[in-house]
Amino acid sequence: DKALDSVKKSLDMHNSFDQGWLMRATIEEALGQVNNAIAGYSNFLKLTQQPNQQVAQHLMQLSLKQKMLQSHVSSAQTNQPSLDQATL
Repeated sequence: DKALDSVKKSLDMHNSFDQGWLMRATIEEALGQVNNAIAGYSNFLKLTQQPNQQVAQHLMQLSLKQKMLQSHVSSAQTNQPSLDQATL
C-alpha cells in the first residue's frame, strides 16, 4: 500500500513518467485491482518511447481475463433466480 501511495504521488508530480505507470500497474495488479492495472499498463504503452511487446501482450491477456470474469459474473447474476429456485 505504501509503494502504491508513493507511485501515485510521483505520478501526480510527473504524469508522463512511463516507468511510474508500469510500476503502478504492476502493484495494482498484485493487489487485485485489475481495472486500475489495465489503465496503468495502457498509460505506460502510450507514454513509452520504445514499443514493449511483452507489456502489450500482458495487457491483452489481462483485458481478456477481465472480460471473461465480467461475463461470468453477469451470467451468474442473470441465472441467480434459477439458482435460488433450484436450492428450494
